[in-house]
Amino acid sequence: MVCLSPAGVVVTWNRLSCTLSTHTLNGKMIARTWIPGSCTVSCMEVSSDGQSLLIGLNSSSANHDVSRIQSKGEETEGGADGDGDSELNEDGETERLEFTSPSVCFLNLHTLKVFHSLQLKEGQDITAIAMNKDNTNLLVSTADKQLIVFTDPALSLKVVDQMLKLGWEGDGLSPFMK
Repeated sequence: MVCLSPAGVVVTWNRLSCTLSTHTLNGKMIARTWIPGSCTVSCMEVSSDGQSLLIGLNSSSANHDVSRIQSKGEETEGGADGDGDSELNEDGETERLEFTSPSVCFLNLHTLKVFHSLQLKEGQDITAIAMNKDNTNLLVSTADKQLIVFTDPALSLKVVDQMLKLGWEGDGLSPFMK
């Protein structure tokens, strides 16, 4: 799976090696992280400001195949994908993210570090995600035919307050008492 940020950062998900990577348009790696074999990335979205990556994580339906591939890859030199290009943290260890699924995870696009996660209920496997242009609303489509909208309640109150100041009336909301 491939995704491109507004600033030209290429994001790739490699299902076989369970790696999430970011690269420049010239192909230089920026960051890489490993997702546990028990999870799979179902969809990716880059925020409109180009600073965050959102990924939809589900339980892997191919746990057995992915685990077998990881085991083979870990036996080779260079890590799970065998290219000798594995990223190490400050302690000299390979970065590996831990998640519960299904969930939507927000990662820093340049470091691939998780800074927020939204847990969904079991059986709500994520099929697609989308954010609006100002990054205030997140839509999540699930396999059980639901459309879930995540929004910041503080932002919603600001919008309603602004609309009331502009003279908007609707469904019992009015700036004036009658």
